[in-house]
Amino acid sequence: MLVACLPASVASAQEAPAASASSAPTAEASTAPASDPIAGGASILDEESPTSSSLVHILERDLTLTSKSMVAVTVRALDVPVHLELRVGATGRKVADAAVQPGDRTVLHGGALRGEELHLLVTRVDGTPSTDDVTVGVARRTVRLRQAQASWYGPGLFGNRTACGQTLTRGLRGVAHKKLPCGTKLTVKFRGRSTKATVVDRGPFHGNREFDLTQATAQAIGFKAVGRVWVSS
Repeated sequence: MLVACLPASVASAQEAPAASASSAPTAEASTAPASDPIAGGASILDEESPTSSSLVHILERDLTLTSKSMVAVTVRALDVPVHLELRVGATGRKVADAAVQPGDRTVLHGGALRGEELHLLVTRVDGTPSTDDVTVGVARRTVRLRQAQASWYGPGLFGNRTACGQTLTRGLRGVAHKKLPCGTKLTVKFRGRSTKATVVDRGPFHGNREFDLTQATAQAIGFKAVGRVWVSS
């Protein structure tokens, strides 16, 4: 059962939209629609930054599980030959392994389950005993995305109470929506950049926009106008 999470002093968004922090004029930079090259229903890729150790550099990782439940990690050896093992946890099940020469790259791919944390064990094979344990990330399910019109807000409204009972701050990563329950977790994507956000407010109440992104959410994905974003459905 979904429980309304509006504070007692605030009426519903449809009855009293002025109670929402996002009901004030939005702080958009322009009204030009923004486009995203990803087709509808696309899967969201890993948003983590590449990771380095003293022995290797992780160039790319795709930990989003498809129908084949496969993950892939692209690794380049730095200055010495190494042996790589992609494992579940530091001492768990081995997913894949490979030997790599200095400057070369390889792709480790294998099966994983949702929620499993993957580690890369890197061992020098030049006679010098040294092993690095690099946390790669957690395998997760495919996220289905759909298009939605959005705007963003924040400047001039910081310190106000949102319709979901939170204080709007520069660091609050969330979205406003007219109907989704407060606390609903979403993935928001724009032009290849994505972030997690939570429904924290009611709105927007302008035009045909479905979402109002807080400033922190908009900045996380480089969204600076009114236009089209991708959200998990």
